[in-house]
Amino acid sequence: MPGDIFVEEVSAPTLARDDFATDLMWAAYKGSVEEVERITEDHPDQLGPKRGRIKIGHWVIRDGTALMIAAARGHERVVELLVKDEGGMRDGNRKTALLAAAQNGHPECVKLLLEKEGCMKDSNGKTALMWAAKCDHPECVKLLLEKEGGMGDSNGKTALMWAAQNGHTEIVRLLVEKEGGMRDTSGWTALMFATEKGHSECVNLLLEEEGGMKNSGGMTALMWAAQSGRTGCAKLLLEKEKDMRNNDGETALDVARNRGYKDIVAILEGQGN
Repeated sequence: MPGDIFVEEVSAPTLARDDFATDLMWAAYKGSVEEVERITEDHPDQLGPKRGRIKIGHWVIRDGTALMIAAARGHERVVELLVKDEGGMRDGNRKTALLAAAQNGHPECVKLLLEKEGCMKDSNGKTALMWAAKCDHPECVKLLLEKEGGMGDSNGKTALMWAAQNGHTEIVRLLVEKEGGMRDTSGWTALMFATEKGHSECVNLLLEEEGGMKNSGGMTALMWAAQSGRTGCAKLLLEKEKDMRNNDGETALDVARNRGYKDIVAILEGQGN
């Protein structure tokens, strides 16, 4: 498509002026405060979303702004200059500069953007807090928690669930008080996500708040441990969830037997260590 720009890898030698739609975007990418000041004064038409696609870190900006580029790169002085004119804008995927800062782990930029862009979601319903939790940026999580804690994405998945699924123990610890006990649209809890992926430390942190909860199919975290062969998680969950049944009348022991996980069967029968 004419005007589309896509750069697979981002590092200083990879990107050049020709990869950017405007001089302002190039200046924002470099973090050049002087250039940004000059361009915004002499060429205000360069402000706002511009056609093109570019990848910075893990973040793809489509039809975005110079502010988004600066936020993704962590150039807080440039962010401070541009937030008045470009704050609150979205790219083609409904992403904001705050989301870019949170995903890439730039807390100083998060501070500058939070007032204007807090609680804004991308096209999948994710907030900056969810991106920070998913990508393991605890300092960003601390900044975003008060304003965005308790929100769910398009599937009802919370920041705590994203952290638990990815095994980010420190972030689970930060979020469990605010978001523990919440369910997504299928009834899944953070404890279930942690268990399915085998993150025992996260399971231990979530067990008191969420142990004994079922999803819409009646499945408990222990049943997911049995389903997924997560022996360590099964040991942690056993005492609280052993005798519970799903919507088909099955216990975790039944699930483990059906899946052929002998170690978990032994644990559930009281014979495992």
